[in-house]
Amino acid sequence: MPINTKPTVLVLLFLATWTLQSHVLRAAEPMKVMTFNIRYDGGNRRLPPRETAWSADSGPNRRDMVLEVIDKAAPDLLGLQEVRPNQLEDLKQHLSDYEVYSVGRDDGKNAGEHCTIFYRRDRFERVDDGTFWLCETPEKPGAKHPQAACPRIASWVHLKDHQNDNMQFVFLDMHWDHVGGEARQFAAELIADRLAAMDSVDRVILCGDTNARPDSPEIKGLLADKRLSLLNSYRQVHPEVSENELTFNGFRGETKGRPIDYVFCSPSWKVLSAEYIRTDFDGLYPSDHYPVVVKLAPAE
Repeated sequence: MPINTKPTVLVLLFLATWTLQSHVLRAAEPMKVMTFNIRYDGGNRRLPPRETAWSADSGPNRRDMVLEVIDKAAPDLLGLQEVRPNQLEDLKQHLSDYEVYSVGRDDGKNAGEHCTIFYRRDRFERVDDGTFWLCETPEKPGAKHPQAACPRIASWVHLKDHQNDNMQFVFLDMHWDHVGGEARQFAAELIADRLAAMDSVDRVILCGDTNARPDSPEIKGLLADKRLSLLNSYRQVHPEVSENELTFNGFRGETKGRPIDYVFCSPSWKVLSAEYIRTDFDGLYPSDHYPVVVKLAPAE
């Protein structure tokens, strides 16, 4: 008696189609990225008007405000700037579902401000990491550009995304100088050079406080670098420039002006959403910067 193979063929075709569809769905899993300059803890110094202490024995404190803003955003990837060692310990204790990579700019270990990276432990696996100084001696801890007011760094992690078939990418967190335009220009060029030399250059995400407006030579130059072809994620979602794009608020809650905090990404990402988080606590602000939160997914 001849055997009817048609059902078997149909089953195989169904399984192949289901496998392909499930692969596509997995590959499109989005991730939420947040950049936030949390303002360094000034310790016992006299605080300027409107700035609240990082921690206090009683009354409001910025630590709890910052943690609440981060919790509400629930990022998968988090890049922070101006993190001092005591702030890092507070953050690590609270963000227990995250792994952390953090290096102090003064000594390459713990001293001074950090560009701190948190990433979800249950989603990402760290393949590699590194920190370099934004000057002519990028491997020398504590070094600074001649035109910079202080040492500046970029820290990065090379990650595998277990929710996207172990897709690999580089996430870089940076803080450029607030005084020297030449120092910022150098920083932009050095970061582009470093990323272009990495194997995962086809998938990169950059975030941080650049102290530079979108029309500045340094931002224009970074976005024009053809090796990276970076996109300003916020502009992908909001193509029309608004007068209310300020991200440095000086604890005053202002919104009118241009941003200096960004999430940039390579064209291999699709930007699904982007927003500035302007949460206040009865007129008090967690930082003198607003965080930026974007949602990205691998482009098909």
